[in-house]
Amino acid sequence: MLEGQDIICIAPNPWDDIWRRRHQLMSRFARGNRVLYVEPARFILFALLNRKGLVSLLKGRFYSRQEGDNLFILSQYLMLPFEQTGLRRGSSVIKRINDWFCIAMLKGTLRRLKFKKPILWVYYTSRSGDFVGKCGEKLVICDVFDRYAAFPYNRNDPWLKQFIDREDANLIERADVVFASSELLHTHCQGFSENVHLVSNGADTVLADSVPVSPADTANIPHPVLGYVGGIFDKLDFDLLRHLAEEHPKWSILMVGPTGAASEEDEKRISSLREKGNVFFVGSKHRKELPGYYETIDVALMPYELTEHTDHIFPLKMFEYMAFRKPIVSTDIPAARQFPGIISIAHSREQFAETVSQLLGDDNGSRIQQGVAIAQQNSWDQKVKDISQVIRDCLHERGISLSP
Repeated sequence: MLEGQDIICIAPNPWDDIWRRRHQLMSRFARGNRVLYVEPARFILFALLNRKGLVSLLKGRFYSRQEGDNLFILSQYLMLPFEQTGLRRGSSVIKRINDWFCIAMLKGTLRRLKFKKPILWVYYTSRSGDFVGKCGEKLVICDVFDRYAAFPYNRNDPWLKQFIDREDANLIERADVVFASSELLHTHCQGFSENVHLVSNGADTVLADSVPVSPADTANIPHPVLGYVGGIFDKLDFDLLRHLAEEHPKWSILMVGPTGAASEEDEKRISSLREKGNVFFVGSKHRKELPGYYETIDVALMPYELTEHTDHIFPLKMFEYMAFRKPIVSTDIPAARQFPGIISIAHSREQFAETVSQLLGDDNGSRIQQGVAIAQQNSWDQKVKDISQVIRDCLHERGISLSP
């Protein structure tokens, strides 16, 4: 694994959010490297309303905390509001002021932590490209895990979709190395870079092998239990889940994860689902609690809507479901098609229900063992090793020393 490096990660979500690809990778890189995880910027009013945030600003100490020996978290703030409003009207003044402030915060933190010749690891945010070339970095890595412009709440906003497409392409073009999490994303990125590597999401196999602790909020849920673990957002087919709940009232549907609606229509669908007596929303859980919830689940669900967005995803839960030894049923997304015989694919609501019924009645031992073997081959530890080799090769080809 890569060791002895200083890594700056420009992230699209806070560190304390549900764990995603960036959390899995950066927590592992921090075992042998120093990592500064830069959270997305918020309006400075949030800092002034928070005692710790206000104190840190007054002292000029912008990183809010340290996680372990080698992982630092930088909480950034925007000086001025209405940045996007200005851009929509053709003015970049507010954005330039906010960019200056964010870059100054980052540079001050780098000096304080004594980061030297860091690797700049960027995910798409509206500000990521502004950090490139400003950190004294020896290498720029862009990690692409979504087709951002295809998010449902972006598709209906032509200006925003065009802005995201342009910024996304620009970020990929400026990176020295690009990693993509799915085959379609890999193809997309190849349109803007010649150094693109396919590295899918992985599985926390150590967590999957840990001893589960039965959670109190699932103790009274009757079996069989169909389970979904992850963000409960607009990429899910809520009508499909409602169909399962209504047509099979003796099945319990367990929804584990944070809930968010991008539209009033989605909010109504989620609310309608909550009203079902056999659907159980238990909220977001710490990753260490997940084994107990997986222990409750009889069949794992991947109930995605079929859209341009979900065409490009490689669900985090796919290898995770396999690692936790669960039979899986999915809608027909491209990523699921890669594992015939392990993931059962349904092409309609009726077929989805029929497939669940079949999995509940079958002996799934063979498919589960195949899934466990694939998950072990695709552990997050292995992904970090694969990525580390690509980084070392790139630095060697460019004649850049691994020494900080």
